[in-house]
Amino acid sequence: MNRRALLLALLAFAAWPAFAQHDDEREDPGELFKEAMKKQNDFELQVVMLKELIQMYPKCVWTDDALWALGQLCMKHKQWDQAIQYKSQLVKKYPPGRIHLETYTKTLPLYRRSSIPAISRAMRDMGQVPVDHRQLYGFVRKSQRRMIVDPTSPALYLDLASLYRRRGDFVNAGRFYR
Repeated sequence: MNRRALLLALLAFAAWPAFAQHDDEREDPGELFKEAMKKQNDFELQVVMLKELIQMYPKCVWTDDALWALGQLCMKHKQWDQAIQYKSQLVKKYPPGRIHLETYTKTLPLYRRSSIPAISRAMRDMGQVPVDHRQLYGFVRKSQRRMIVDPTSPALYLDLASLYRRRGDFVNAGRFYR
């Protein structure tokens, strides 16, 4: 009986690295986000996968992308209350200028149809330089920083204001138009 327990323990120990390696490959948040955003996935599957990413990796760099994508998907499918919920959660979790969408997210059609590219173009026309917060500090003199603005936060506030306006909540819409 002692030999049998030892043999089972050795077998379990020998098999453990293979299982651990399989789990690590499966739990890459970037890959989970990319899998969720595939075109062939339907809306419900995308929502489930993105929510799973947010729950499993609350402090990951892909979490803000997932929240943003959930809000955009809900807007696309005219689910205004859920869109408000996800975009409000994004505003609460990330202060203005601290939302960083990954490069992959910026290649998605969902991003190209959002208000962020239009706001970036408007900022360029006004002489401002649209960049994200990671590019801001360290490369620009302090006197020039007021000319550099992150377009993601204004786009998010504009989306929230228009969502509240569609719902008929003009008080909250006005709060975000400021």
